[in-house]
Amino acid sequence: MKILFFGLPIVSGNYTHFCYLREGIKNAQFTMMTLGEINTNIHYDPDFIQLGKGMDRNKQQKELVTLLLAYIEENKIDIVIPMNSPLVVSAIPFMPESVQVIQIVNSNTERVYQYILSHFNYVSKFICISPQQKKAVLSKSNLIVSRLEIVPHGVVLNEIISEESNSKTLVIGYLGRLNEGQKKISVILEVLKRIEFPFHFELIGDGVDGDAFIEALKKNKISFTNFGALPNAEINNLVLKWDIMIFPSVVEGFGLTLIETMNCGVVPIANLLPGITDYIITNDHDGFIVKENNINSYLKILNNLYNNPKRLMELKHNARDTVITRFNLTEICYRYQQIFNDVLLFKKPVALPFKDWHIYKEYKPSLLNRFVNKLK
Repeated sequence: MKILFFGLPIVSGNYTHFCYLREGIKNAQFTMMTLGEINTNIHYDPDFIQLGKGMDRNKQQKELVTLLLAYIEENKIDIVIPMNSPLVVSAIPFMPESVQVIQIVNSNTERVYQYILSHFNYVSKFICISPQQKKAVLSKSNLIVSRLEIVPHGVVLNEIISEESNSKTLVIGYLGRLNEGQKKISVILEVLKRIEFPFHFELIGDGVDGDAFIEALKKNKISFTNFGALPNAEINNLVLKWDIMIFPSVVEGFGLTLIETMNCGVVPIANLLPGITDYIITNDHDGFIVKENNINSYLKILNNLYNNPKRLMELKHNARDTVITRFNLTEICYRYQQIFNDVLLFKKPVALPFKDWHIYKEYKPSLLNRFVNKLK
């Protein structure tokens, strides 16, 4: 079974998900692809193809789509997973009828919902990774209800978890992109500035706001270690030393780093994203949910955990148990395997002639919506 998955081999939930599926599903050949020239530093990946390298994705869109359709046919691709690529979305109705399309809803934004519902008649399956996404998708179209289901992310289970330390210093971590707009990393800074007990902060990730965040940590004389962006294989050994992870994100499709750290016995304290973070975390059992990124709430939870190490250890074990019972990658890959097998039987409409192809029109929020989003 040949599966074409669109994205880039960079530190991101999208790439991690690709790697997990590739490793966990043995009877499938996964290829990650992007179209046209890219301006991002990428990691080496033997299964990554940059099709149309050197071509401008804004000026040579039709040529790139032509290359894509030729590649799909010549390589006898069975399944295409667009992952919000506008060029791939524009090509969906023109793909051979033998090729099935699976839309994985990887975020909770209007832009993503516009992507996945485009040409929905030609899509074999819609996979949401959280209940919030399913709710949002069905509110826009109930015509796809029979082709839509929830399959959360999963992780490879660790054999060990972090254990109680004799140290009086709490280790607080953050794993993810350093982006203020979606990840709200300034909240982490405000929390760390006001902690009064001994702690050390560890950071894994990079992003557009990383330099400013690091400078702010230094300016405020916060004890920290910055590991930067790391391959997945190197992350676990570091995370095993953590006690807590702060997760202040305001836009997520799932929150893969939550289960990655919980898998190591780390207690998450996360901003409330209904149907997303509270889908993963059971408050006061395996982690904590904070409403509207309230700084005082973060501080109260942290103080309580610092002063009650036995309770902290109990939560660590509960976090790990949650991953075992609900987010075991073996079970998640089994569900994907079933979906891949099922969609091969899906009867698509007849492919459209390529003369009817047109550029995908990107969703752009109105000025009012942009203003409201900025205030949020």
